[in-house]
Formats: sequence, structure tokens, C-alpha cells
Amino acid sequence: MTAVRQRRGTPRTRSPRRVGRWPIIIGGGVLAVVLACYAVPAVVLAGEIPPGTSVAGIDIGGLSPESAEHRLARELARAAERPLTVKAGGKTLRLSPKEAGLSIDPAATVSAARGSLSPAGVARALFSSSEVAPRVKVDRKRLDAAIAKLAKAVDVAPRNGGIRYAGLKPRVDRPRAGRALDRDAAARAILDAYPLRRQVTLPTRTVPPAVSAAEVRRVANSTARTAVAGPLRLTNGDRSAEVTPELIARNLRFVPDGEGGLRPRFNAGRVVPEVQDRLVDGAQAPKDASFKVVKGKVVVVPHRDGMGVDATALKRDVERVIAGGGSRTVPVKLTRAQPALTTAKARKLGIREKVSSYTTHYPCCPPRVTNIHRIADILDGHLVMPGETFSLNGVVGRRDKARGFVEAPMILNGRYVNDVGGGISQFVTTMFNAVFFGGFEDVQH
Repeated sequence: MTAVRQRRGTPRTRSPRRVGRWPIIIGGGVLAVVLACYAVPAVVLAGEIPPGTSVAGIDIGGLSPESAEHRLARELARAAERPLTVKAGGKTLRLSPKEAGLSIDPAATVSAARGSLSPAGVARALFSSSEVAPRVKVDRKRLDAAIAKLAKAVDVAPRNGGIRYAGLKPRVDRPRAGRALDRDAAARAILDAYPLRRQVTLPTRTVPPAVSAAEVRRVANSTARTAVAGPLRLTNGDRSAEVTPELIARNLRFVPDGEGGLRPRFNAGRVVPEVQDRLVDGAQAPKDASFKVVKGKVVVVPHRDGMGVDATALKRDVERVIAGGGSRTVPVKLTRAQPALTTAKARKLGIREKVSSYTTHYPCCPPRVTNIHRIADILDGHLVMPGETFSLNGVVGRRDKARGFVEAPMILNGRYVNDVGGGISQFVTTMFNAVFFGGFEDVQH
């Protein structure tokens, strides 16, 4: 008997759609759970500050933005207004935040504290705490003005070297570095410190002098010595006048030239009155207003404009000679000029009466008389302004032949000797008596 096995039917092929459905359903469920875990806290946190959030130690977690702003404004008010102690260049100063245009910005601080609603941001809000720095409002113009005010107290200008004279000897003024507040860095330091730190140190920088000490010494030992080694000769046609080394030294300085060196600066304005009467014809020269006594009353004699030595041109020319060496003869230039004492200035002085006089007599014609006339001519009409101290030697200067004095007998150590300027002691004694009887203070004689 043949055994026959019944043939099984061919298994049914499963649909691909059915086979893939379960993984999709399972994956979608997991995603839905994850989304729910993110969305629910995100929705909850969207209206409040994340838990665990603080600003300068002030807890604002869980508050609404409005409540958080109010809390910060209230509790940071004292810190916001507290002056900063500023140290710079060895000085301690105070800086008012209000004056510097600084204030706390609660709204911006709360905005920063709310953070991001990204998954990472929500995770941080749920599982960690955070400290948020206060945000600051800055009025930059007021801050810059406050820093400029601090700089005035901190800055020390460099002392630029120069040269002047003690007699005929060059005297060196040593240069010295200065100090300046670094304003940009100071602004950053103040903003970093405000409002939580009470003290801040501001950086300064060294400001070098315009001329080095070595350059000052070099000029002192060369150009400055040569400048007073001999007189300068000023000329105007056939007229001439000598500027002595002493007069040069009294009116010469060496100052920074802006390029790291020193240049001569000559005060020609003070020298011109000393030489102008020898360089300009008296009929051409300007004439000061003067005073004369008429029937016991003082009358102002008007001034006269004229031609005078151009002080600006003389300054330039003398400085060129001193800096460059060469010939020490300087032709002067003339210009229209007013005298130092105009009629208007004379009237404003309010001189009303003669207060004193004194007279002595001398015989005609000896050489000493020439000297008496010469010193009288120099001093005639000299005006001592209120508060000034008159010095006869300072006004007359050296009694030498260049100024018109001649040799004449004088008493020296009890003996008669010939010397230039002999005889002026009579003028001096006469003048002393007039001063004495006028009641003026005798400072020294």
C-alpha cells in the first residue's frame, strides 16, 4: 500500500506593510514620550524664570519676568548707587555711578536669566541652577566725561627739559617722564567692576618727555655756550647797537622743538627797548606818552607813533644765528610801531600831582657831567607802575662805552680813579633824596 502524504498548502506571503507597522508604532510612541517630556516643562517654563536662577545672590527662580524685574530693581538699588573706590597712579578717588552714566538694567538682566527654550536650555533649567550677572546700562558720553575728570587728578604732565642761564652759565632743566590714565582700559575696568565690586584699579601709562636728558646735556655743552660767547651786533644802515652776552643770556632759553631736540627762543620784545634808540633816528622812533607838571597839575603829553625795530623779525633772525652759528651781525628790520605807553594808558593811571623833587648842582663840562647827562637821559620819563619795584641797575644796565658812558674820576677805596661811568654817584644821591622825601619805600641802597 502506498502511503501518500497530503501536500501542505504554500504558506501565505505576509504583506510588507503589515510587517513594517510595528516598528513605526513603537518608535512613534517613544518620540511622543520624549516630546511630552520636553514640551510640558517648556510650556510651564515659558512664563517664568527657571528654578535655581539668581542674580548677585538674589533668587528670582520661578518668578514671572515682571516680578523678577521688581525684585532686582528693589534689592540691587543700593549696590547700583554705591560709589566706586578708584585707585590709579598712587591716588584713591571716588566715582559716582550716576555721574558716570551707569545703572543696572533689570529688564535686560531678566531677559538673560530666562534663557533659551531649546531642549538643552530646558534641561539646564530643570536639573541645574545658574547665576546671572546683572546687565548694565551705559551712557557712554557721561562715562567718558567722568573718566576725563579722573584723568585730571591722575595725570602728571612730563617735564620737558630745557636750558636757561645763571649769569653766562647754561643751566639745565632736567626732563622727567609723566603719567597718563589709560582711558579706554579704565572704561573697561569700571564696567567690569560695576555694580558688584566696590574697588577698582585703573591702569596708567608712562608719558616720555619730548627731549631726552642726553640731548639736553649735549645742547647745554655746545650751542648754549656758544650763544653767549660774545656779543651780537645789530645794524640799521650806518647805525648799530651791541647786544651784550649778559643781555643775550637774560633773554634766551632753549625749548623743545617738537622733533626730539631743543631750539633757541629769544625774547626780542625785551631787548628792543634796550637798543632801539641807537638803531632808529629819534625823529622816526615812537614816543611814549609822558607827564609834565603845569601850574602844579600833572598833564599827559600824548604819545607818538613811529618806526621801530621789528621784534618778530629780530626774534627769528637771532634764533637763526644762534642755532646755525656763523656771523653774529644781524641787520634789523623796521616796522610801524606804537610806544609801550599810549595816551589812553597814561590817562588811566590817574597820576594827578608831583609828590617830591630834589636838586643838586655841578660845574659844566668835565667828563663826569657827560655820564650824569647820560644816566639822566636813560631814566628820564621812566614809569614805575603800581606794585613794581624800581631798580636803577636793572633799568640802566651796565655803564659802558657801548651805552654812551665815558671815563671819569670816581672814588674807589678812598682814592680817585678813572672808570667808565664815573660821576653818576651824584645823580644817584640826588635821586635817593627825591625818593626819600617822597615817602616811598627804600628797599635797598
